[in-house]
Amino acid sequence: MSTIHELNLNDLADYQRLVTEAIHNEHFVYAWGLYDESHIPPEYLDHLLSQDSPVEKVIGLHVDDELVGVATLINSHVYGLRHKAILQNMCVKMIDHYASQELADDLMKYIIQYCQERDIEILMTSIASNNISAKIFYRNYNFETLGVEKHARKLGTRYIDEHWLVSDIKK
Repeated sequence: MSTIHELNLNDLADYQRLVTEAIHNEHFVYAWGLYDESHIPPEYLDHLLSQDSPVEKVIGLHVDDELVGVATLINSHVYGLRHKAILQNMCVKMIDHYASQELADDLMKYIIQYCQERDIEILMTSIASNNISAKIFYRNYNFETLGVEKHARKLGTRYIDEHWLVSDIKK
């Protein structure tokens, strides 16, 4: 049985495990901004999962009490920006292609519903330019390419370009 809900500090160890595994390419990644766990301060994860952060929410998908998927939503509460959110760090556990795809679909459908219930009309995400499977996945949810950000991430001396995608999810 699967459940999806906002994660909190009680989920910290499971979240850290899943994120670390995703960093090391052990899971299907659909949007990612974390590339090296040694550069993620513990205070950041504490803040991210605390209920004190009105802007960032981490959504988790559990199957039989195991955390198998996560995504972070960033939604500004500033007037004029409340109608849009940014989706980051979405991944699901690698089981097999079809099972993992089903998990990602469940998580994405929940995220869209979650956003719509909060009057969020536009959902944006960025993906590494070479992540073809993520481009196909998001296309299934009516995401269109907004633009390419050259040198969006710098890891040591290496740069990663990202495609910014956008979808109108207004009811």
